[in-house]
Amino acid sequence: MQQNTQLMEQEKLKSRIEQFRLEKNTLEGQISALTSQLERLEIEKRSPHRLHVKKTNTASTSLVDLVQAVQVVATQTCRRSLPLIHLCLWYGHSQQS
Repeated sequence: MQQNTQLMEQEKLKSRIEQFRLEKNTLEGQISALTSQLERLEIEKRSPHRLHVKKTNTASTSLVDLVQAVQVVATQTCRRSLPLIHLCLWYGHSQQS
């Protein structure tokens, strides 16, 4: 009886060991795939085309920043010039009278 119990426990352990081996192999495969993907990304990151794209993106961002700055200055200029425009219109109108 005790021998049967030991045999059953031994079979359970063998089954669990096999399951762990399969899981280990699966994880090793995933690690290998992720390592390959990381290596490809590192190579892509260093490629001349990628550098050109990065420079283009940086230039585009700088251009957008410049356009936004010009828009801010244009808005400020408009606001500051309104009183002067009104004064000129008033003066022109008063000279006609």
